[in-house]
Amino acid sequence: MVASLHPDMALTLFKYRSSERALEALVRGSLYFAPRQTLNDTLEVTFEDAGADEFQAVLGVFFYQKAQQRGQPGYRLDRSVAEAFARTNAAENRRFREHAEQVGIFSATPNQTSRAMWHAYADAGRGYCFELRLLPETQQQCGLHCRPVVYRSGPRRHNRAEDLVRVLEALASEHPQASIEELQHLSLEGSVRSRWGIETTARVASIKHTDWQHEQELRLLAARSDAKPLLQASLQRVWSLRGSTPDRLGEVSALLASGYPGVTLEPWPPR
Repeated sequence: MVASLHPDMALTLFKYRSSERALEALVRGSLYFAPRQTLNDTLEVTFEDAGADEFQAVLGVFFYQKAQQRGQPGYRLDRSVAEAFARTNAAENRRFREHAEQVGIFSATPNQTSRAMWHAYADAGRGYCFELRLLPETQQQCGLHCRPVVYRSGPRRHNRAEDLVRVLEALASEHPQASIEELQHLSLEGSVRSRWGIETTARVASIKHTDWQHEQELRLLAARSDAKPLLQASLQRVWSLRGSTPDRLGEVSALLASGYPGVTLEPWPPR
């Protein structure tokens, strides 16, 4: 089952848990958004900043192409703007890094069928798999953003301009008659800069080494690492691996019966 990443649709994903972690989550009723230092890829949210020249090059190409499309041939970024940006780029990169390193990450997967995941994250099949469904309003209220992990083995160099261009593409589509100067003015609005910050932070926090690409990971990202009381609203089913002997089955069953009405414990794969 593939989870929807559309922000206006419910999101379905799966979380493999050992029996101890499953019981802890059920007792607390929460999903834990972990700090990057606790995850299994030691390079989580580590990257090299792109320099001012690289940033300007990406932005310059975008505005040049938009100028061509909108009847303003020969447009170039104003030199004074480029020089001002070069002076502030290092400070902006530092602020971005500080923010990105505080992100909370909830790791899950759209894949319920992986025996490798049952083995690695659910005590070799003795644990459980939570099936979760988060409504769009829940995601919005908690400021959550879902991203599929991109798996890379090479250097991690991050150019924030690549994300700004994606936001500006959407802005240009919303204002098809705007001139380049008008687009630049609109790009300074707080809502646009907020969208940019979200997109560039989500991208840098969704890269993992290819050693883990079999996991097909989906991530829910929050601005800070902490536990969020989302389990009772999102838990749909709890699965155990057919043919295994689940640990602490009675305790899990009792917690579901007392605190999670309508949530069933079922064997996977179903017959």
